[in-house]
Amino acid sequence: MARFLLANVAAELLAIMLLTEICLSLQLDKLSFIWGFFLAETDVMYFLDISGCLPHRYKIVIAGNHDLGFDDSEDLNLRGMSYRGRGTPQGYKLLTNSSFDEIGMIGKQLSVVYGIRIYGSSWHPLPGYSFSRERGQPLLDKWNLIPEGIDVLVTHSPPLGHSDNFKGTRWGCSELLNTVEYRVKPLFHVFGH
Repeated sequence: MARFLLANVAAELLAIMLLTEICLSLQLDKLSFIWGFFLAETDVMYFLDISGCLPHRYKIVIAGNHDLGFDDSEDLNLRGMSYRGRGTPQGYKLLTNSSFDEIGMIGKQLSVVYGIRIYGSSWHPLPGYSFSRERGQPLLDKWNLIPEGIDVLVTHSPPLGHSDNFKGTRWGCSELLNTVEYRVKPLFHVFGH
């Protein structure tokens, strides 16, 4: 039986939060999908210490807007004022040097685990953060990198209208919604936020 662990974790909460597993009817090992919250190198190291205790053989990590320094293409002049000077440049290297089988740090990788094709993408439409792109063509260009024929799509951003309501406003991405529904059509779409 495949057991997928889905956890949206902030480093300071990881040690105490309850973790949920999704079980599929397949004869597979364990696989976990983990979201981080890496504002500093100490957050990354703490995350590695705690998550290393999890029993899952494969841990797939997706970076997002608060994972400062993980986006090599980020224009630091556009980063929100409260986040300037924070982060871990190339922090994803700390994860790839660990025991993780990781995807999605820069949204260009496809992993196959036990025959399950998994693709990750960290991009989102929220300005002032890592992995941010403007809505419209800039984000569509990123979503167009997602290959067809994948089984699981892991994104940091939700598609428009799916668990994206924040204080009465929809923050999801319409370009991602169209990509998922009309072109990629994964069996599962797992997303953060």
